[in-house]
Amino acid sequence: MSVEYDLVVVGGTPAGGYVARMAAEFKARVAWVVPEDWGNQGLASEWISHAALAHLGKVTEQAYQSQQLGWLGQTTEAGASPGSVQWSGVEQWLQRIVSNWEEQNSPTVLSALGVEVIFSAGQFCRRPRFAFTVSDRLIRSRSYLLALESHPFIPDIPGLSSVGFLTTTGFPQAIANQAMPETVVILGGDPTGIELAQTLIRLNIQVTLVLGSDRILPHEDAEVAFLLQAQLEAIGVRILTNTPVAQVREIEQKKWVQAGNQAIAADEIVVAMGQQPHVESLNLEAAGVEWSSQGVWCNQKRQTTNPRVYVCGNPIAGYLAPHVAQYEAAIALKNALFFPRYRANYQGIPTTLATDPALARVGLTEPEARQRYGKDVLVLRQDFKSLALAQIRAETTGLCKLVVHRNGSILGAHILGSEASELIAVIALAMRQNLKIDAIADLAIPSPTFAEILSQTATAWQLHRFKHNSMWQNFLEAWLNFRRSWSS
Repeated sequence: MSVEYDLVVVGGTPAGGYVARMAAEFKARVAWVVPEDWGNQGLASEWISHAALAHLGKVTEQAYQSQQLGWLGQTTEAGASPGSVQWSGVEQWLQRIVSNWEEQNSPTVLSALGVEVIFSAGQFCRRPRFAFTVSDRLIRSRSYLLALESHPFIPDIPGLSSVGFLTTTGFPQAIANQAMPETVVILGGDPTGIELAQTLIRLNIQVTLVLGSDRILPHEDAEVAFLLQAQLEAIGVRILTNTPVAQVREIEQKKWVQAGNQAIAADEIVVAMGQQPHVESLNLEAAGVEWSSQGVWCNQKRQTTNPRVYVCGNPIAGYLAPHVAQYEAAIALKNALFFPRYRANYQGIPTTLATDPALARVGLTEPEARQRYGKDVLVLRQDFKSLALAQIRAETTGLCKLVVHRNGSILGAHILGSEASELIAVIALAMRQNLKIDAIADLAIPSPTFAEILSQTATAWQLHRFKHNSMWQNFLEAWLNFRRSWSS
């Protein structure tokens, strides 16, 4: 029996807009089902807003440093300082950024390409025939793609709901029309929580970060994570590790958090404990699709337990990773429109954190590599303070750490430092193309740049190999002695 569409995309996410656009470019008949309030929430507002806020914090810090160095005069407006920010203006700025970015995949643009954009909630149905229902309409397609939306995970802490809290997602919008809090407690340390903590402390807001783990970012390389944690503490973020939260209460217009054996007062509480998929309303059981609080089950082809239903965008350790969701969407699109033979390969796909200094990584951590390859693993390190540009910009805090196999294969990279999110792309490309570490060492990188950290770190591989090859050292010594003896 014939169907109306080649592909129905469900979910108003960046990956959903991307795959709907690409399917239309491939001449497929596409429907994109987005929430009715899509225009209010925006498909990119969350991760774009976090990146923009991190930039705001950095600009504020740079302005303060410039005043301290005497490069700028003092602010003339009464009561103004680099740390005083008008949040109503920030909210308008964020809205402009999100609006401009979303325009490329707006309903108007996609409709012009032939995509039917449907503003409605919907769910799968099994009878009278397998389809996706919106309002009173049955939408039948050869394939379906779940471009998953997610929402913050809210812990079951006594008193939290009654006292009230914000999430990292809604923080900028929530405080735009109210008094700026002087003190904030962030419960949990997911990546967006870490970014927000640094931004707020730079805006003269006292921040306490309450973690259940022994350090921030437990999924990251420990050496790099501890260095970032030390940097956060140095600028004033109070970090409580291994501290369970027992309850939350409101006393005399203050929100009190019972964390371990301490009671912490705050004007506002922010929950930052990761994301979970929002699929409850889709009636996935009718489609034969298995899912849990961790996400929707799928294979490497991005097929769910129903091979006609594909998925992209499962949350990854709390990270907002639209680039990963877009990669998964591209794999799913090719399999859905053609033959299901393409498989997702996550080797060489990096993740980044919009802190200052920025954090980026790709591939295996040092413990993961040693567990898999044992003594064949070599770890190369280089500090950012060795870079001329780092000295010029006074951004010397940073570390480049490359995890390499003894045969020269790059197993992983972990960078904490300025422009880390840009630098990691070079290593990611090398890993995707199966290039050896020598390819990085031999790059002629302009100077002064932060990219020099890559060639400096990779060159350590060549020096290590030379120092541990006595035969080659003896040959070179003999050869150079011979050349000197025959010099004219």
